[in-house]
Amino acid sequence: MPCSSASPSAPPANISSLYPPPPSIPQQSPYTASKIAGEAMCKAYCQALGIHLTIVRPVSMLGKRYHHGHIVDFVRMAARDGVIRAKDNGRQRKPYCHVKDVAKHIADEALDPSPGMCITTVVPGVAWGIAWTAELLKCPITFGVDDRGWKGDPDVSAYTSDSPTNGVATWVQETIDWCRSQL
Repeated sequence: MPCSSASPSAPPANISSLYPPPPSIPQQSPYTASKIAGEAMCKAYCQALGIHLTIVRPVSMLGKRYHHGHIVDFVRMAARDGVIRAKDNGRQRKPYCHVKDVAKHIADEALDPSPGMCITTVVPGVAWGIAWTAELLKCPITFGVDDRGWKGDPDVSAYTSDSPTNGVATWVQETIDWCRSQL
């Protein structure tokens, strides 16, 4: 009998005596917890079946068909109200990748034939601020008082640039143009 003196027809008084507690995982949200659980399930399949799997975790992506996030919200506000009302105080920075760079990374990872699982986070060395999006939109912006930034994103404290980089600005402009074409 796997359990001490528990009767097979009755559950034990303390179910935790049957199962060890889960490992301590810092959970920021149910979304994060679901990602961790999904990756654990993938790892189990890789080990059981001897297959290769790559999980790519890109940070926010930019480019055509970008359909959510502050850029889409700002394009809609600018078109509707002529002013952007941000919740954050404007000091936050967020890393972005271009969708084509992420696709290339995925294709490169797919060529790895070795069994096992690889988890990779695609994070560029630059970040973007919301005020710069308003500048590209040529629309006035008012800032809120919220200093929260973007919860769950990689730590961008190392990104201290006070001006946008040309690469990201080009990606943001491409995204703005596509979003405007969808209005």
